[in-house]
Amino acid sequence: MPKLSEEKKAVLGSMTREALYEAAVGILQEEGWQGLTIERLAGAAGVAKGTVYNYFRDKKEIVYFVAERSLEEVKEKVLATDISAGDPVRLLDELLETLLRHVFEKRRTLSAMVRMIVEDAEMRTMPCDFKNHTAREIREKMVELFRRGAAEGVFPPMDPVLMDAVLHSTLHGVIHEFIAHEEQVRDVDEVIAAVKNLILYGFCGKEPKNP
Repeated sequence: MPKLSEEKKAVLGSMTREALYEAAVGILQEEGWQGLTIERLAGAAGVAKGTVYNYFRDKKEIVYFVAERSLEEVKEKVLATDISAGDPVRLLDELLETLLRHVFEKRRTLSAMVRMIVEDAEMRTMPCDFKNHTAREIREKMVELFRRGAAEGVFPPMDPVLMDAVLHSTLHGVIHEFIAHEEQVRDVDEVIAAVKNLILYGFCGKEPKNP
């Protein structure tokens, strides 16, 4: 039997990894952290259990991979936004819509990530590499928008890094609320509109719109 070329091996490896990603997302979205096991992931992806271990050491690595990969998707949308022109308030509104929609749509994945950190002592003590974190470029984009808005007098004359920190903390709080009180979130659009109004009013003094 002829040997596979390195290029074909890379393609097959990429396809397998993609299948594992899609399967893991499906399990997490449907059943959350407790429903994800190596056996179930292998079955859902249509591969052998040993194949999963070729890519991931354990369940923690799977969850971390899914969280990082899903963040890459929203990062592409944020980085594609041109913040050099246009109304900074409108741009902030659009970026908040993108980020909040992502938080809600991926809430089960984010919940699994939180559960993993809470339940695993090793994860709680692991230092975070902020310089290479996927979210770094998103936060840098927001800082630039806040800097421009402050210079134009649209946002308060505050440190844009501090403004980003406030926004980042707010989004973390929203994530925890979506996780802790998921059954109470009936109208996603209403919740997203309410959070956007609060942030826009706080940063811009902009009167909230009716949801």
